[in-house]
Order: sequence, then C-alpha cells, then structure tokens
Amino acid sequence: MPFAVTHVLITIIVIELIRDYLIKDKKNFPLYLVLIGGIVGLLPDIDYFLYWVIYAQFQIPILSVHRLFTHSVVWPAVFLIVTYWAYFKKNKKLLYWLLVIVIGLVLHIVLDSITGYAAMLAPFSYTLVGLNLLPDTEIGRSITLAIDAIILLAWLVYIEWRHKISQFI
Repeated sequence: MPFAVTHVLITIIVIELIRDYLIKDKKNFPLYLVLIGGIVGLLPDIDYFLYWVIYAQFQIPILSVHRLFTHSVVWPAVFLIVTYWAYFKKNKKLLYWLLVIVIGLVLHIVLDSITGYAAMLAPFSYTLVGLNLLPDTEIGRSITLAIDAIILLAWLVYIEWRHKISQFI
C-alpha cells in the first residue's frame, strides 16, 4: 500500500514529464497544474476521512470503507469524457486541468492495485482487484518507505538537472 508521499510524488513526476517533454505548452499548462495533479493523486484516499467519521459512530473495519467507491475507474472515466469534450471545444486550459485530474486519479488506482487491492468497478461490482505485491505487513511497509525515499531523491535530482532549482535558493 503506497503512502501518501508515493501517490503525490509519482503523480507530480508523471505530469511534470508530460508537461516538459510532450505538451511543452507552458502558457496553458502552468507549473501549478503539476501541484494540482499531486493533490488529485492523493484524493481517492479521502475515504480515510470518511472512515474516521463512520468509525466514530459504528466501529466498522477500515476495509468496509477504504479502496471501494473512491478507487473506482468510474471517476477517471467521467473526467476522461469531459476531457474529450474540452479537446473538441479547443479549450486548452480546461483540457489540461481535466487531463491532470484524470492522470492523478488513474495513477492512484494503479498504484493501489499494484501494491494491494481496489474495487475498481464500484458501484457496479465490489470485487477487489490487484496484484498485492506489497502486503500490509511490517516488511511491506519498510519496502514502501524505502521506495518513497528513492522516488523523492530521484525527483529532486531530476528537478535540479532539468530546472536548475538550486539557482532559486
């Protein structure tokens, strides 16, 4: 199960690479959209907050709430349809906003499905799908922490190499 840092960083890195190498439209795809993407990359875990509220009243287990409805591919599909509409309306600013949202949501679901399980077809099916490569054990959490550190360091090196961030310090 990826930690919040992994969800945010992976999304930021992917969106930044797309912005730097594929789109190259700095005017309509400003840098703050990369940050927005990172925030959206964490958004499906809003169900943790819902869990805390529900648990206070009903003492239900976390698996009764987490990775169900908010981890469904229905959400990115809806935003992808609107993205398609924005593309044909030639509204670049809206298109990039929606693209960032789709990427953030998809990456979150993919990361959770690689490392664990998610009900990707909710509300139509609550069957959990995933590879469960990093089980929720002490070893799995240790590996996840190491992955977080590696991703963070790799991103910082890339930012320095590509954007010379040390010049702003």
